[in-house]
Amino acid sequence: MWYAAGNAGWITHWFGYATSKDGVHWDKPVLEDIEGRRKELEGSNVCLDISHHDSSTVWLDHSAGDPGARFKFKLRVDGDPKKTKWVLVNGKGGYMIGDFDGTSFSPGGGRGRTVSGPIYGTQTFGNAPDGLLRRIQMSWLRIGPRGAPFRQMISLPVELTLRTTDKGVQLFAEPAREIEGLRTEMRTYPDADLASAPLRITDLPWELMDIELTVDLAGAARVEFGVWGHRLRYGEGRRARPVPADGKLKLRILVDRGVIDICEQDGRAFLMAGLQADRRKPAFEASSEGGRAVIRDLKIRRLKSVWGNE
Repeated sequence: MWYAAGNAGWITHWFGYATSKDGVHWDKPVLEDIEGRRKELEGSNVCLDISHHDSSTVWLDHSAGDPGARFKFKLRVDGDPKKTKWVLVNGKGGYMIGDFDGTSFSPGGGRGRTVSGPIYGTQTFGNAPDGLLRRIQMSWLRIGPRGAPFRQMISLPVELTLRTTDKGVQLFAEPAREIEGLRTEMRTYPDADLASAPLRITDLPWELMDIELTVDLAGAARVEFGVWGHRLRYGEGRRARPVPADGKLKLRILVDRGVIDICEQDGRAFLMAGLQADRRKPAFEASSEGGRAVIRDLKIRRLKSVWGNE
């Protein structure tokens, strides 16, 4: 793990390096021969000694002797090892795709914001334990559970990929695959035509859930979902999210304590929001307005706690 190791007036000067086998107990190895590090930091775990950094995710190391080692974030396009692009991501999750020639970054692709919500301090990292070439992103969330003495928490880890779309190469974000290891029991549901009757699932006692579904908006102007009282709207109207041109919406909703994460269209957009769960409301509900909408392939899985303390 790389982390902010020193500051003066909220301006970070050092970045430290630490290792752990279990994520709980950490060691700070002594790092030798670190280029550009001041003498008083010799014999420490400081790996980067700078007076400023260019973003919270992609650092330009001004002391790097090898210009090709200054930018740290490159991804394959559509998984093709012969086709790569460099990505810049700022602290709020905005991104820019381009090329790097060893000295300068040139925008040459998509730009926007895939992961949105009350986030800041975005960080990414590679070197996953499974040995695969993955880029994981996490952020600080400016939210907190009701009644908690804090208003910040770390976000769900998401896996970043570059994919070719009808609008060019864009950055996608999906839940890190390790989340699937928390799944336990699952319930499946038959297709539901929301024009006939709203869908209400009231017999689920689970606090942590992984919900997957697709929606065919066959004429409906708007479809609305509820998860423990938290509302999600798609289609027409104020505060409604857009739907794809073909009217087929694919969602994965992760329900945590105090947080809800919504992955749209296999990662084309990813929303993070606070969740004030109202257990008097259905665990999941859906309705439509202005026409027909059909929910298909609805699966709800119970998630266990990552800490193992149900």
